[in-house]
Amino acid sequence: AAAAARDAVADEAAAGTSPSLSEQAVGRQSRRRTETYVNNDLSPLYHLSMIEAGYTCSDGQYHYKDKLDILRAWQAQDGDDHPRLLRARLLEHARKLFSTCSARILVFGNASEAEARELAAAVRAPMRAAKACPPSPADLALPAMTPRCILPPAGTNTRVVIPCRNPKDNNGAINVRLFLGPDTVATSALTAIIGGLAAQPAFTQLRTKEALGYIVFAGSFREGNAVGLRVIVQSATMTARQLEDRCESFLWGFRATLASMTEERFIENRDASVAKRREALASVTSAASKVWFEISDGTMRFSRAAEEVRAISKLTLSQVREAFDRAFAPGAPQRRRLAIIMTEGEGAPDADSGDAGADTAAA
Repeated sequence: AAAAARDAVADEAAAGTSPSLSEQAVGRQSRRRTETYVNNDLSPLYHLSMIEAGYTCSDGQYHYKDKLDILRAWQAQDGDDHPRLLRARLLEHARKLFSTCSARILVFGNASEAEARELAAAVRAPMRAAKACPPSPADLALPAMTPRCILPPAGTNTRVVIPCRNPKDNNGAINVRLFLGPDTVATSALTAIIGGLAAQPAFTQLRTKEALGYIVFAGSFREGNAVGLRVIVQSATMTARQLEDRCESFLWGFRATLASMTEERFIENRDASVAKRREALASVTSAASKVWFEISDGTMRFSRAAEEVRAISKLTLSQVREAFDRAFAPGAPQRRRLAIIMTEGEGAPDADSGDAGADTAAA
């Protein structure tokens, strides 16, 4: 609905008229959404594994396949009247929405106050087509947001198997996520350091030496207000079981790398991580993305970079080793492992693929 409103603003501005939620904008946005969801299935498998991991680790987020089914059902049901009837649906939804909540518009960037107010007015105009009477923010109880954390229990060892929906894609891919804990300054600092230390060894071992494929990545992640370490590999030469085994083997080897690491090398990597977080953001868009990420997650840690710089600067090699042995190493006592496996073509992996102790779910 928001995207359709944006299109309506552009359409009416070009025509020199006042903005409204036009059928043309609604129809165009419906087609764009459909194409986007369809093209998701044609994405590289490593990218799809990240999308699927996000859905698995999120609370109340609908899968794009479900949204595509609804759009196609509406298009089939409404026929040539699709934009007109979908516009009516959107307006009815807006009436219900504004009966219980209000909308606030935040303009972030280098716009002047006058330009920001003009942008806000342009966005509000199509929404007012609903002829609703939204309550003012002063009439609403606005409780403080408490972020929820989607964190598997210690001992979790789960594999989600997703067949590739592109029959022409003969690759296999795996996205292994190992959770450390809720997103705090301390856990973010630990995963940032461990992820940074693991990146080059993973590339060297899995891509250069073992030649599994061109897509190899190891690093930290933050999803569902939880943080941890992830390893992503895409290969045209190995099965899902082999990729899973190779990721576990790499983690064993990386544990040995940490055990033999000198204090000098650790401090060098720690200082590089601090320097990276002190770099100026490249654009207003980058700065805005960081702000919106904190808002959408409800974390509101707008000084995250500065907090992590202070925390990372104080980390010791022994603390990093202890965290890895506790949460990430194979057999670790507090290990929480989620493996997203994208199988080749329309096939499915063998029943005994991967870690024999893992719980397997088809998606």
